[in-house]
Amino acid sequence: MKPLQISPETALKLSKSLNLPLEQIMHMPTPVLLRKLAEAEAKEKTIQNSCRNLQLFLCVICVRTTLRITS
Repeated sequence: MKPLQISPETALKLSKSLNLPLEQIMHMPTPVLLRKLAEAEAKEKTIQNSCRNLQLFLCVICVRTTLRITS
């Protein structure tokens, strides 16, 4: 199998972001790499949405606490 035609810097970034050994990245078939990147992006979006929901929840609690104190 022919190694991916990507720069060493890109390979290192992919290796770190996907938490996979560099050698595995370089010899991974393109469709598999694209699928793993899509999975990582979906996971990141889920985490971001969870953080946003938590921030909103905390804001609501702060507002309710403030209203109780001032009432």
